Amino acid sequence: MSFLSCEEMLAAARSQNISLSEAILRSDLAESRLTEAHSREMMHHLWQVMQATSRDYDPAQRSRSGLSGGDAAKVEQAHQEGKSFGGDYLAAVTAEALKTAECNACMKRIVAAPTAGSCGVLPAVLLPLRRRRLADEAAVHRALYIAAGFGQVVAARATLAGAEGGCQAEVGAASGMAAAALVDIKGGTAEQCAEAFAMALTNLEGLVCDPVAGLVEIPCIKRNVIGAMNAVSAADMALAGVVGHIPADEVIDAMAEVGNAMSKDLRETGIGGEWYELLLAAFVTLLAGLLLVLFLGTRMGLSIRATGDNPDMVRASSLNPSFTITISNDSPTIARAAAVGTGRLLKVGDGIYLQPTAPAKAMRILAGLCQPFTTSEARQALGTSRRVAIPLLEHLDGRGWTRRVDPQHREVVRPGR
Repeated sequence: MSFLSCEEMLAAARSQNISLSEAILRSDLAESRLTEAHSREMMHHLWQVMQATSRDYDPAQRSRSGLSGGDAAKVEQAHQEGKSFGGDYLAAVTAEALKTAECNACMKRIVAAPTAGSCGVLPAVLLPLRRRRLADEAAVHRALYIAAGFGQVVAARATLAGAEGGCQAEVGAASGMAAAALVDIKGGTAEQCAEAFAMALTNLEGLVCDPVAGLVEIPCIKRNVIGAMNAVSAADMALAGVVGHIPADEVIDAMAEVGNAMSKDLRETGIGGEWYELLLAAFVTLLAGLLLVLFLGTRMGLSIRATGDNPDMVRASSLNPSFTITISNDSPTIARAAAVGTGRLLKVGDGIYLQPTAPAKAMRILAGLCQPFTTSEARQALGTSRRVAIPLLEHLDGRGWTRRVDPQHREVVRPGR
């Protein structure tokens, strides 16, 4: 869809004398180049996923954090026992919003409508209608196109991301989309759809996003319920002829301005809290960054930056990976000692650790050289650096496998080892 404003979307429907859902569908087809059948098939698939998410809800399942799960079942049970104030529809809306949002927290399949954090709003208002046969499949599909149209305008004019606009951009936008969808199902006009959308979004404007522990669980899941209930109220008002007096496009623009004015602490960063907590977090981050920069400036850091832990990269640098395992003195002493003690590394010099099989491999290579040989000839044959070659040759001398002939030359004493 290519609409940049709600007014443009409504004008397209009026000028072509078609329904708002049809205008949105035609715009989508023109931009996506899909066939109408393919587009409707994809929308039907999304609706099927929404239904499956609700159908497969497991009240015993909990999120990995343990913060979410089972609440939808509690709401349904309470309503059955006559402990809820709303009627059957509102109780179902509450339960469905919780079901889908809880499934998202439990890493199950959902439809981001328009985001994962607000995934429970739209299905919450539609599923109860379909199950009670208050809306047929065709009506639901049209409503989904209506919701998509208004959501696309929000994405084009502002944002749908909580990290940019706060929770108003996610649950707020989803609530507006759901309100417009409900109005269409009840046979409301395109203008009433826009009024419902605008009122729903206005009601949630300024809503911040600061999830506990950075997880899309608290307060996100319960806010899906608020978004769904708000959508029902806005739809009811619009269908009754109530107007919000602020055009939908101006509400979207205001939401964008509010989002830009929000502190970053209130936009899905999860770093809100006391000033000293923020200061500590900043200090730890800066310290970690400084240590990383200093490490990357060491010999080991430079080696890692050049080749990483990748033998192919080492070979591409004309080096032999058997003789280029270099561990800096900056590495933890305990870790180095443990690796040497268990035989996983062989220390041949200060900060030089090789594979345990490196000496035997080196001897086979050195035995193939003209005897005696220089340190330079040995280094080139081994395919390593002078910093590694010298301590390795001294290690071989110490084991009696090579010996010095003069200050510049060595020879193999025990070839083949």
